[in-house]
Amino acid sequence: MSRPYRRVNLFGLSAASGELSTIPIHWSDRDATLTIGARQGSFPGMQNERPFRVVLVVPGHGSGYDLTATADQTVRYTGRETTVRLRAGR
Repeated sequence: MSRPYRRVNLFGLSAASGELSTIPIHWSDRDATLTIGARQGSFPGMQNERPFRVVLVVPGHGSGYDLTATADQTVRYTGRETTVRLRAGR
């Protein structure tokens, strides 16, 4: 069954200070878009920028025992919301 969106939160935690950072992520099956939301929170030593290597998982691509060597898109995330449209094997 296809869902209009899926949501997950990535987070980082500073063990020393107990401070937390979260990055909301939404996937839309209908539009084949991934939205990486604005980062919420921060902590000392946190990476301000990070790459997200995004692979669209479809039959024969991005699944199974073999890792996909090349990401469908690489996003340079700076803490601001960004949306990317995906197509497998692009």
